[in-house]
Amino acid sequence: MNIKTERIMKSKYELLIIDDSIGMLRLLNNVLSKDYRVVTKRSCLDAFRWLEEGNYPALLIIDLGLCDNDGFQILKNLKISGLYRDIPLVLLSSYDQPDEVLSAQIKRADAYFQKPFNPTQLQETITQLLNTKYAYAAA
Repeated sequence: MNIKTERIMKSKYELLIIDDSIGMLRLLNNVLSKDYRVVTKRSCLDAFRWLEEGNYPALLIIDLGLCDNDGFQILKNLKISGLYRDIPLVLLSSYDQPDEVLSAQIKRADAYFQKPFNPTQLQETITQLLNTKYAYAAA
């Protein structure tokens, strides 16, 4: 597969990014929109509204540090949902030392990045997760 074909395949995937930081949303949008359709939401409530409209992203990127620990709540809700539990989840966090609660949340995710993170590593992880999850659908 050549680079152009790979980019076309990636571009069909839609990523939902949930983070309350406008700067982080801009960074992630700039980095990832070259290869994916990116949807950004600043709150869990906005994200769930978007999902309830019938949208189904290929992958979710969630900041665990959302106000009032909403990042924990959305992660829990997604993982118990019959509709959304199989969507790959990438967690972002500014917590520097995972405690027991944070460690339990990290185990629910497919990948975890502590802020600041390397955008190239994030892109590689997303590609790997999508290739693993959706390889059979493309065949």
